Amino acid sequence: TTNTHKYCATSAFVGFVSVFVFYSSFFSSQLSQHMESTAAAGGQADGGQGGQQQQFSGWTRLSSFKSSSIPIAKYKSQTTGLTVAVAEIEGPLVYGFFVLATEAHDDFGLPHTLEHAIFLGSEIYPYKGVLDSLANRCLARGTNAWTDVDHTCYTVEIAGSEGFLNILPVYLDHVLYPTLTDSGFYTEVHHITGEGADGGVVYCEMQARENTGPSLMNRKVAELLYPGHCGYSSETGGIMADLRRLTAQQVRDYHKSYYRPDNLCLIVAGKVDPAHIFETLKPVEAKIVSKGELPKMKRPWSSPVPPFTETQQVTITFPSEDEDSGSAAVAWRGPACDNFETASALRLLWKYLTDSSVSPVLKSMVDIPDPFASDVSFNFYENSVFLQVLKFNGVPTSKLSQLQDKFFEVIKNVVADGLDMDRMASVINRTRLKYLSSLETGPHEKIAFIFISDFLYGKDGELEAAFSEVKRYEALLAKDSQFWIDLLKRNLLDQPFAFVLGSPSKEKAKQIADTDAARIAAQKEALGEARLVELEEALEKAIESNDVEIPAEELEKIPIPNASKIPSIPVATYRNLPSSSDNSPQLTALLKKSANVESEGDIVTPPFFIQLDNVPSVFVELTAYIDTEAVPDRLRPYIELYNKILFEIPVRKDDGQVIGHEEVVKQLVADTVGYSSTIGFGGGSFACGTFAQLIQVHLKTEVSKYKRGIELLKDLLWNTQFTKDRVEINVQKLLNEVPSVKRRGMEMVFADSRLFSFDSAHSNHPVSNLVRQQVFLTDVLKRLQDESKQQSVLDELEEFRKALCHPQNIRIQAAGNFIDNLSDPMSPWLNTFLPERFRTDKKYVDTLSPVKFSSEFRTDSVKNNSSEKVTDILSMAAIESSYLAQFYPGPTSYADEDISPLHVLIEYLTTMEGPFWKRIRGCGLAYSYGIRLKVEQGLLYFILFKSVSLVKAYEEARNIILQFANNEVQFEETGLAAARSSTIFSVISREETAASAITQSLVNYFRGAGSNESQRILANIAKVRVEDLQRVLVKYFVPLFDPAVTNVVAAVPPAFADDTRNHFVTKYNKKANVVESLDAHFGAQH
Repeated sequence: TTNTHKYCATSAFVGFVSVFVFYSSFFSSQLSQHMESTAAAGGQADGGQGGQQQQFSGWTRLSSFKSSSIPIAKYKSQTTGLTVAVAEIEGPLVYGFFVLATEAHDDFGLPHTLEHAIFLGSEIYPYKGVLDSLANRCLARGTNAWTDVDHTCYTVEIAGSEGFLNILPVYLDHVLYPTLTDSGFYTEVHHITGEGADGGVVYCEMQARENTGPSLMNRKVAELLYPGHCGYSSETGGIMADLRRLTAQQVRDYHKSYYRPDNLCLIVAGKVDPAHIFETLKPVEAKIVSKGELPKMKRPWSSPVPPFTETQQVTITFPSEDEDSGSAAVAWRGPACDNFETASALRLLWKYLTDSSVSPVLKSMVDIPDPFASDVSFNFYENSVFLQVLKFNGVPTSKLSQLQDKFFEVIKNVVADGLDMDRMASVINRTRLKYLSSLETGPHEKIAFIFISDFLYGKDGELEAAFSEVKRYEALLAKDSQFWIDLLKRNLLDQPFAFVLGSPSKEKAKQIADTDAARIAAQKEALGEARLVELEEALEKAIESNDVEIPAEELEKIPIPNASKIPSIPVATYRNLPSSSDNSPQLTALLKKSANVESEGDIVTPPFFIQLDNVPSVFVELTAYIDTEAVPDRLRPYIELYNKILFEIPVRKDDGQVIGHEEVVKQLVADTVGYSSTIGFGGGSFACGTFAQLIQVHLKTEVSKYKRGIELLKDLLWNTQFTKDRVEINVQKLLNEVPSVKRRGMEMVFADSRLFSFDSAHSNHPVSNLVRQQVFLTDVLKRLQDESKQQSVLDELEEFRKALCHPQNIRIQAAGNFIDNLSDPMSPWLNTFLPERFRTDKKYVDTLSPVKFSSEFRTDSVKNNSSEKVTDILSMAAIESSYLAQFYPGPTSYADEDISPLHVLIEYLTTMEGPFWKRIRGCGLAYSYGIRLKVEQGLLYFILFKSVSLVKAYEEARNIILQFANNEVQFEETGLAAARSSTIFSVISREETAASAITQSLVNYFRGAGSNESQRILANIAKVRVEDLQRVLVKYFVPLFDPAVTNVVAAVPPAFADDTRNHFVTKYNKKANVVESLDAHFGAQH
């Protein structure tokens, strides 16, 4: 359970990343018939859903149809101009999106600062935090929002329709009629502290982002591609210099201009009856009418976009201690927003160029021994005139100057050679499958972004076209190579472009730090001591004014919904374990109908562990969970490299045929919807997820390719071939990723903490540490380049795989709609999967060892209060804000009676507008914070994120805990009720879709839990009382915030390193180390 970030401000062209994913795919032939409209748009009485779509008094239905069986409709109020878009998605959660078109032509960050201020109270509910408090009671986890370059969106995710309808009018009152007080602006946006430093939540966040490499690159691209008077080049988050000059009145004026019902679209995605939505909106509309008629408004983004006519190449520098690698971006204007056909074709063309190691750009620039980049990514930004941006990450600084020529050489070669049309057909097919997949894994956001784009730029009657990419892609399947070449020439080679190079600079880091230190010193001198005292008093008064307590009766007006009425995703499970007593009767019956039944009626199953999960899905997911316990410690460092190369090396089939790595990639793209390999659940590059001793190898296929997917999984585990060239290329790509990760403060805090928290040889957490991996991979690269040693690397990789990929270590999960779509889901595993050498009478599943929790590898430094504790202060020139993690032993079993009280306590303390929110974020000390319970690790974490005053934020958090422990502050029943409700939401949201329900099914198995785990947890949450909170707070949280018995890691700008260290030394008598060099620090621990 962690605190949610209130918003996601973006740089000028960082918008609609998700939309690119939306539109870049179309439906499979299996479901394409559902994509087409079941009625004409335009509000005809018998339109939509076979004539069953209702009309609603006072509302004009603008569009109504089905998208992949999901009813879609859009309405406009005849009274207020409010737009309502509804997608009736099955499942337990309802998502609400409140979207306003917002435009700015400066860098004051007015859209962003207003977005923050909206949550500080409204006319009817004039209390800071009341919206979040009421949302929590409605089975949500607070609210959220983001600011994009062309719109601002407020969100809420709630379990069940009852809670959503209860919070809807409260939310709209905040959006349309906020209080926007001076005191709210002072704490939330910007102020000067009594020490002469700048603070404020918005200021804090923008300080952490403004001078990072990605932010500087994004702003420069937007500035070049959208010249002149154009809002797309504005920094809607706000730059620090302008935030220091911004006033509350400017924010109020901006609200008056843009926050009006005829510029607002309410999107509801979930199982809610539209009739109930419109009934709930009646008093809201009545209040809008009572305010009188609004002046006419010029629609945002209706002005022509200034032309971009001249190619430009620009180099920018960004602060970094490591100057080994930079980045680059090449950008073009795209088609107008209503040119659906060209946009669809360009999305596919870019996928062809960049989607895998066999695509032209990656094959020529990344997947080579001396790469130009570690990775390439493409984004299509859906402005009124689209923006196409190709980014190169991990570019060696020596190659920055060569990048432009090399890229256009590759593109010109594509034009000269023509396209591989078989591969293009594969790209199109896979893209449509990914679209279908995303409707299962994240339908709420996917459909919402289509609605948003239509609201901002669509014309009447275009919504259905936005949802109907299938027709355009079917037409594009028939196009020949010359069509794609002409498209490429018209939109890339014959168009002006901007090429922006990002070069890392130690000097830039020093210059920024020195300049800001001099500015603050001058600011303090100019203000003088008396004025600084006045400013500190003004801040205290603003905080006091903001934090008026919400009367309990106001909160209790909204009832807490009955969680038992919320629908769930059905999952039926069968495991071939001798002890499985709760196997699904339906799956058991299906398997008994198959040919694989012994004479006495027992089901024949494979000798290895297998779990079948039946879920409502048009896909099949195949996952091998491989226990790394058997891997020798001396070989364990190969784990990151193994994950990297698994899908990109040759395969030797059982008959001796060798398939080259390019053909392997082509087959994976053709036969799967997706594939991945991670360390633990949710792991990433140089970071393990939960259950870190596992490697997950995952494939997703169509149902018709179930057996083919099993064959592919077999080849990946046992038939891949390690070759010198393929290993060397992937080692170099991994090494090129390291510098960019080392510039991220929070990631480095966790990288350091895991080194001394877990056994450095046997736990995968420290083994995957990026600097340790850098040392290891550098040595591997040297050996590969030495003919006398390169074979030893290949032999060690083979030994690693041999120890890893044994049936004794493997658990298989296969998930899909087996009952309806497959009559015999078990036979392919019996007949196809295992290599011949493992086909014996041995039942590996009978002697399966439990997967070890990370907590079993905790070091004495973590487990024993008496051991010497670590306090590392990482001095990082690449950051301007500070980060911290502090941790202490927690429960190590998911059955521990303290688990539910701890989750509720964390929610109580860290929820939006809870104690931590008010006294840390609300006072502008840090953008975010969190307390995380990691049962699998056996650790509790306290985290500070993007802090402008780390020591103050830390001490404030500690004081909160001590005040509760000493009964100076009491737990309140209304707060407890809200915390229980939010915790219930967190449990329900784990299984909001079929895909997440599948994952949770296996997670529960590894936890040692049964199929009714969610129900058990919900029942325990409901039982949590105030005395339980007090008990676990004293047991866990008091020592968590006692520096004498905890380990602490902080990442701070160099100017604050000594002061941070001195605080822990002088106040807590702790040994604390300032780490000047990350390489030397991690290398020494290696």
